[in-house]
Amino acid sequence: MAADARSAREFLLTGVPEGLDALVLARIAASAGPEVGGTSLVLHVARDDRRLEALHQALAFFAPKLRVIAFPAWDTVPYDRVTPQPDIVAQRISALARMLVIRPERPTIVLTTVSAVLQRVPPRDA
Repeated sequence: MAADARSAREFLLTGVPEGLDALVLARIAASAGPEVGGTSLVLHVARDDRRLEALHQALAFFAPKLRVIAFPAWDTVPYDRVTPQPDIVAQRISALARMLVIRPERPTIVLTTVSAVLQRVPPRDA
């Protein structure tokens, strides 16, 4: 697995049991850093917000030195008259701002959900 992370620019890892996934992600991020010719950015797409939060907490335990950016989905549906919760808006803006300044020398894991990946975000230069 670590060799795959070092030799490939992108790879897909599936079937990792819950509970072990945080440790696997931390090891991948640490082993694929720029000192071994790779990138130190790992993207993990969780199935829902609950799983994203559990993974975020597990990563804080297993790898406290890793930079973890959580990008949650909106808590409303498109074209709904209800506005999103202010804390969700703040988390998304903060995550986007932190993603703009990712440095390859520091391992980073971006956690998001399927719903968040499907939602549009402003372009980088906006």
